[in-house]
Amino acid sequence: MRCAAFILGLALVAITAPSARADEGGYGERIVAIDATSDALILVGLFAENEWPAWAGLAGHVVGGPIVHLTHDNAGRAALSLGTRVGLPALGGLVGYAACFDDTGFLRCIGSAGVGLVLGVLAAQIIDPTVIVPDEEPTPSMLTFRF
Repeated sequence: MRCAAFILGLALVAITAPSARADEGGYGERIVAIDATSDALILVGLFAENEWPAWAGLAGHVVGGPIVHLTHDNAGRAALSLGTRVGLPALGGLVGYAACFDDTGFLRCIGSAGVGLVLGVLAAQIIDPTVIVPDEEPTPSMLTFRF
């Protein structure tokens, strides 16, 4: 229930935020703000008595960027963002687990899978606002001659 309220809050922030001007670089800063909030919630949830902040932060990581893309009428970029936010952490976790050369047991390799997963999350949070967010179109300029 709290995760759903967090996702609804993210959607409301993304919809009601003032539109970004072209000279500010588009809407990537909104995605960065949502990712920072999600990361903070995940960290709080890991060390708190309740685990709901971690789940809310994870939900914010997965759907925060795609919601912002959808509010700017970029459905294709939203799908790409969602795929990046789910696929890169999963790939990082698999690579981390496969890179584990420890023969002492399964639980030791979970740690290296966790490191790969965290690296995948960070990669997705860097790629989304820098690569997936469209560049603003340059303002047209006109050459004029005065006589």
